[in-house]
Amino acid sequence: MQPKIDETSLGYQFEYEEFKLSIAISHVHLHKDGRITAEVLIETYAPGYSPLLHQSQINLLSTRSKQALCKEMETRYQAPWTEIIEQTCAIILDRVRRGEPVEYISTSLEGIKPLEYLISPIIPLNQPTAIFGLPGTTKSYLALLCGILASLPWWDNPLGLTVPEEPYRTLYLDYESSRETVTRRLHKLQQGLELPDLVLPYRRCALPLAEDIDTIRKMVEETKARFIIVDSLGGACGGDIYAPEPALRFFSALRSLNCTSLVIAHTSKEDSREKSILGTILWNAYFRQIWEAKVSREAGEDEISSGLFHRKSNEDKLLPPIGFRFTFINEPDNEAVGVEREDVKGVEGFLEHLSLSQKVLEVLKEQPASLPELAESLAAKKDTLSIVLNRLKKKGQICKLPDKRWGLVAAKGELL
Repeated sequence: MQPKIDETSLGYQFEYEEFKLSIAISHVHLHKDGRITAEVLIETYAPGYSPLLHQSQINLLSTRSKQALCKEMETRYQAPWTEIIEQTCAIILDRVRRGEPVEYISTSLEGIKPLEYLISPIIPLNQPTAIFGLPGTTKSYLALLCGILASLPWWDNPLGLTVPEEPYRTLYLDYESSRETVTRRLHKLQQGLELPDLVLPYRRCALPLAEDIDTIRKMVEETKARFIIVDSLGGACGGDIYAPEPALRFFSALRSLNCTSLVIAHTSKEDSREKSILGTILWNAYFRQIWEAKVSREAGEDEISSGLFHRKSNEDKLLPPIGFRFTFINEPDNEAVGVEREDVKGVEGFLEHLSLSQKVLEVLKEQPASLPELAESLAAKKDTLSIVLNRLKKKGQICKLPDKRWGLVAAKGELL
């Protein structure tokens, strides 16, 4: 009696062909007290029977639970239920405990792909990325924009972003707003960017991601989604955002989806110059790529300058800030949001967020300057500036002039 076993998005499918039985095992859960529970759906394709025989939850380690299921099934269908149930439970327990198989890695890169991006340079492929910031920093618009870029895909976009060669279906998991709100935002972007109509799978979520993961995994399979947007982390984590356990459960669930993901998060309340994701340090540790969103806008204006500042990359260098200008059009017959690329260094409100190296280059664009002049202009210590200047010199970006001032160097090595 050897069943045919297939893995599904929710668990396992057992086929006992000689008895014309199909047993689906789903929502397998390992509890803190050691119990391992699962939902069992037993069906038959034997003639003369209704397909559904029984559906319940059992404890895979409980003799009483398994005996009760066997006793119930004996009243419904003729089969060696004790052997079938024991074998099915034993196989499931073995697979749950065994987990992923051991693989051997070596110094050879044969068969290993270089780092790839879904949307370059913002979202690495098959890794979790976070965009965090204060409320009103266009995070949700940026997430939807990424969903549009990946879904179409928009190859010739004017935003300077590289997208995949084929469409990546995007599933939007909304823990904050509503279907109507997200639909309006999507419509405004589509109108403002003059794009064709498009459809994104959307789900309004109430349960934490880890508690809802079996259903979400099924939705990923049904929609054929390969890119997941989670908006936002606070609602999806399901617990104290400062505690380690909800974070670990969230990432375990997210990892099980085997998709590229973008998670919107809020900023910490720390007064430090560089903020971090609100909550436990594990949020910053487990995300492979992290961007901080900041905006600059004038009161009463319909335009917002939005900047993405690179705070973490596990496999690539930290990149210069990426800027976008959002233009909001709110007319009776025309609601739209236009987006165009913008140089962050040209936005006055963002200058304070640039690195010291970037600030030095911006000052030297105007005219050469000495170390004391740079220190005074940037309110920086001379020792720190000396290190930065020598680093930029080694990169060939600046050089020291005969009068001991520093100046920019053009691409061909000529002084600007």
